[in-house]
Amino acid sequence: VRALLEDRDGTLWIGTERGLVAWRKGRLEPRPLPDLPQLPVRALHRSADGSLWIGLLGGLAQLDAEGRLAVLEPEEDFPARSALDFRDEDDGTLWIASDRGMLRYRDGRFRLYGREQGLTGSALFRILGDEHGNLWVSGNEGVTRIPRASFDAIDRGQATRLDMQAFARDDG
Repeated sequence: VRALLEDRDGTLWIGTERGLVAWRKGRLEPRPLPDLPQLPVRALHRSADGSLWIGLLGGLAQLDAEGRLAVLEPEEDFPARSALDFRDEDDGTLWIASDRGMLRYRDGRFRLYGREQGLTGSALFRILGDEHGNLWVSGNEGVTRIPRASFDAIDRGQATRLDMQAFARDDG
């Protein structure tokens, strides 16, 4: 088991190495979404719009609030291979930690912030926010603090690299 999410209706979504399963009303459903590829599930997230996001090792899927499943092909429908964590923002932004860096999903589009913007290019595993306007991401290289405004500066063409502070093993 790599990911767990308890839903509003009491369903427990369980991400395993063999795909997504669900515990619902005292019963285990081995294939609750038959059209979802049976890839390892690394992250589960229910976003503010009601969508269930499923981070796969080798893909990404979204079950919208109406029950429609979209399976996104890596490097085709979104700019990474694997989705490893999610974080919602009040403005509707969904941040996604991926094997290629940080993804921002907003207004139906993905934007990748990776090696070109100063990240190491290695996998990011976790995203947390703080009350000072920063995102904290963990990855193979350590922990990095990135002001949210730094992503906006890149999007507006005011910067080409993220303003960030990295903390590695030597930092304790």
